[in-house]
Amino acid sequence: MRSFIGFFNRLFGALRQSPGTARTVEIDEGRHIFDTSPDVIVVTDIQGNIVRINPSCEEILGYRPEEMTGRNAQAFIYPGDLDSTRNQMRALRRRGVSRIFEARYRHKSGRLVTLQWTGAWSSRVQQHYFFGRDMTAQKRDEATIREYAEREQFFIAAVESSNDAIITNNPDGVITAWNVAAEHLFGYAADEVIGKSVDIIVPDELRGDVRMTLAKIKAGEKVEHDETVRLTKDGRRINVSLSVSPLKSHSGAIIGGGESRARHRRPQAGAGGADRKRASGARHHRHRDGCLHPA
Repeated sequence: MRSFIGFFNRLFGALRQSPGTARTVEIDEGRHIFDTSPDVIVVTDIQGNIVRINPSCEEILGYRPEEMTGRNAQAFIYPGDLDSTRNQMRALRRRGVSRIFEARYRHKSGRLVTLQWTGAWSSRVQQHYFFGRDMTAQKRDEATIREYAEREQFFIAAVESSNDAIITNNPDGVITAWNVAAEHLFGYAADEVIGKSVDIIVPDELRGDVRMTLAKIKAGEKVEHDETVRLTKDGRRINVSLSVSPLKSHSGAIIGGGESRARHRRPQAGAGGADRKRASGARHHRHRDGCLHPA
């Protein structure tokens, strides 16, 4: 703690010196750190008035140092974080060194900026010394990850509760997911088919169509409501209605051969094999913002 406070004492003592006064190498290095640090370095008095702040405040908060110096720090803190910040400053004065804490600030443009702070208190000069790191981008990324995770959980629940057989496969046609309805329709348990080619449920004469559909998926095309034939585990041929769309990552890259929604279609009286459309399976699925959402 003493070294941390001592750094600031030497630093700001040097800044107050008149031109031509002898300065140590240590003080010169401290001034260089203060001027060039990408983090906010700020000193406040016991009331929270800003005594000095380094130039990085302009890049992070949009204000020049002279626009912030002399003002109370609470003028820049997001109102919802004022009480917690005051509590942290009180605790800092009791302990001498703060725990890491975060607070949101209003950028000059109006947007919110999250800063992560660590600091020290000097009872001798009655000042707080703080280093603040901009965590805004990291917080945004964390929020995005949480949002995708929540959507993924929603998607998984929707797939498992669907009455339609839902199958996912990679761009090469290898099965990657198989829901309960698919187990009931085709007779295979998920662990019997995941990792195997989708050809396991495709009649020999239709496998060429599967390859053509996979090529369309890789090209970003959709195939909707195709009626075709698939095989069950016990060898029965069943009529199904299929739709297909590519699966994409949040970046927009195609990462899968699609999702298949297979609905058992009972042939109408008088309908023959010649009127069946042949297609490979993948499910009609809506894609938004790089995440999957049930259609």
